[in-house]
Amino acid sequence: MVLAEIEHETGRPACELFDLIAGTSTGGIIALGLSVPGEALPDGTPAPRWSAQQLVDIYANDGPRIFHRSLLRTIESVDGLLMEKYAASGLEQVLDQYLGDVMLSQALTKVLITSYDVQKHEPFFFKSFQPSSRAAPSLRNGTPKPASSASLDLPASDYPMRVVGRATSAAPTYFEPEDVTASPPGATPADCVLVDGGTFANNPAMCAYAEARRNYPDADVLIVSLGTGRLTESIPFHQAKDWGLLQWARPLLGVMMDGSSAAIDYQLDELLGFDEDHFRFQTLLDGASDSLDDASAENIAGLEKLARALIKDNAARLKAVCARL
Repeated sequence: MVLAEIEHETGRPACELFDLIAGTSTGGIIALGLSVPGEALPDGTPAPRWSAQQLVDIYANDGPRIFHRSLLRTIESVDGLLMEKYAASGLEQVLDQYLGDVMLSQALTKVLITSYDVQKHEPFFFKSFQPSSRAAPSLRNGTPKPASSASLDLPASDYPMRVVGRATSAAPTYFEPEDVTASPPGATPADCVLVDGGTFANNPAMCAYAEARRNYPDADVLIVSLGTGRLTESIPFHQAKDWGLLQWARPLLGVMMDGSSAAIDYQLDELLGFDEDHFRFQTLLDGASDSLDDASAENIAGLEKLARALIKDNAARLKAVCARL
């Protein structure tokens, strides 16, 4: 809804306003939805298939389909304790509906989507572009350091957008991982077992900043960072002090995601300046559930109410952002 306000205020789609759109998990799906090409305009200019306002409908209309489970599923998984809480079929159907068979390389602007490879224990970045070359790092004595496989300038493998969306949103305990084969030119194809990028970059703004600095080292940078709401449910000492693995499993995911997100916010404020070159729009989930799978009509309405309040309370900041864009 904040993006819809920005598109309305500027009269331009997000893919024309931003040189790079980065997203994690649900933000990754939004990034893909904003940049997936649709029918061309009369002058032949490619146009986005969806506006930000249309993407709001994913949550309002399709949330229950994504987070649907039968009674049998609930029993078999012991409410998510023995296996993932949801089958991925609902999520995959929605991604297919909104993204189809469009490839990531066809995105209407540069897109960076995060995921994490649990097999190799390392971040996995989906990029719709080939990064610029960078100088090989040197050792302290000036001797060139051999480039590792992680720093080679090989073009990124291309993937269907729906596969990218599935990988970035495969939240542990909620959905099974996405099995993807990475095949960069000149390298041996490798099997990657990918889960939600929020496990390491719930706020992908620093990843976006690093990518911008690599590709445009002398450019002015403006970052518009959108949160999905901060947790409000407190964990008191008397409750947490006796928790074991079972009790910590699900709360810990939220604690880690919220903590890493706030840390990135702090770092970018220090580097770029609060409301100078870094604008963060975030709200407390006060009056709405902080459960990522609560797609009930009541909770969606609560989230929409919070978004309207956020837009109203930050009207001046949003106008400043739109003027810069």
